[in-house]
Amino acid sequence: MTGAHRLHLLKHGGAIRALAFSSDDRYLATAGADQQARIWDVTSGALLDILEHHRPIDIITFSPDGTFVAFADDDHTAMVWQWEPKRSQRLRRKQNSARNRQCSHRGIIRALAFSPDGRSLLTASDDSTAKVWDLSNENEIQEIKRFEHQGPIKAACFHAEGQLIVTASEDHTARVWEISSGQAIH
Repeated sequence: MTGAHRLHLLKHGGAIRALAFSSDDRYLATAGADQQARIWDVTSGALLDILEHHRPIDIITFSPDGTFVAFADDDHTAMVWQWEPKRSQRLRRKQNSARNRQCSHRGIIRALAFSPDGRSLLTASDDSTAKVWDLSNENEIQEIKRFEHQGPIKAACFHAEGQLIVTASEDHTARVWEISSGQAIH
């Protein structure tokens, strides 16, 4: 540990269930049973933002450029928040803010991942589907493709080039998918 990093106590009003660093390691997002996602400055430990939700949050991630935070709970939706570090001065934002948008499934979402360019979000669910969502429209998130397994999908990620995804399921398979065609290639 370098002298630039100190141990900070980062608290929530309930159990912390998930956390994620921004790609530049300057920020840490924590999510918890208190129905909040919190954004922290890693160096100072300062609380920069509080994103309020209506249920306990189970998973959280930053977009590669750090301008979006996505999180999900057990109500079958993922929320995508626009987050601007320079404008955040410990703001408390409600779930119905114009800056957030949502993606839905018919089962609990178990995995979230942004594409390498940050323009798409991958969600994977107990409903046996993974979905890629287009985030380019400021007003609406649109489903681009849907990928199906024979059982709940528990993990998913983008390939580094962003043209492929990988999903892992309780059906005992992991599959590599080409996003453009929607076809499994392995």
